[in-house]
Amino acid sequence: MRDRPIVWIRSENINFNESSSAYSRDKNYQALMNSMQSNQKHPLYMVLSSNLTQRERTFCLPIPDFIDPYEATNSIDSIGGLINSIMNNANAFNSTVERSFTKVFDDLGEDCSVQREIAALSMIADVVKWHYSMQVPPQTLSVRCDEYLETYTRYWERINDGNILTPFRNALYAARRSDMICFRPLEDVDSSFKCQKEILYDDTYYYTSTALLKKIIKLQLRSYMPSDVLNRLKTAGVLSGSVPKTLTFAPNESKDFRFRTLLRSSLHQPGSRDLVEI
Repeated sequence: MRDRPIVWIRSENINFNESSSAYSRDKNYQALMNSMQSNQKHPLYMVLSSNLTQRERTFCLPIPDFIDPYEATNSIDSIGGLINSIMNNANAFNSTVERSFTKVFDDLGEDCSVQREIAALSMIADVVKWHYSMQVPPQTLSVRCDEYLETYTRYWERINDGNILTPFRNALYAARRSDMICFRPLEDVDSSFKCQKEILYDDTYYYTSTALLKKIIKLQLRSYMPSDVLNRLKTAGVLSGSVPKTLTFAPNESKDFRFRTLLRSSLHQPGSRDLVEI
């Protein structure tokens, strides 16, 4: 989420086909996160949802929760309504954005390592408040976002300043001990290989998929976003990008995979057996 915040705006009258199950919404949210991390052309998403999963509540800014339902007579019926307010009142929109962002950015000061991100989220809340004020008749909303912004500040500063390697290493050990994952020597791989559970290894690396890594992080490191953890591991030189590799199961049988490699020497838990020996 760093530098590219996602904001969910709930509405009672949504004008798009939302997935009905919480699992599907959560899966779509992860796809949106992946797009946000890789596609620089979309610096900000504002997404409508009639209700939020727990995961969305944890990692998104629930703007309607800032609003006293007894004070608001209507809600944002669609992103189109917000876009119309912006397009028809461009100068007022730009002024609101600049004033809000600059004030919070300056108030936080350089000692806050995530002042840009928090200022952006505060600005978004002010834009929604401004949109309501443009309605006929104007609606005055009580925006109570301090608690959420403080939560974001703590999370981003923790992921910024902390050593993510130790909690990730602990997550791998926990996943192995719970039999969520298992390990197989690369040289012993055959057609029974299950990439959803098995991690291959040689003397230097573990070989696994992005999907399995995200599953481990999601279940064992619930207070972190998978994309944040993977980005930090990659920056630290522990995790590679996605690389193609052909596995040969038999003389005339092979299959192509895409793996992420993890440096084994960085993931041994002091005082514990090697992961592959558990």
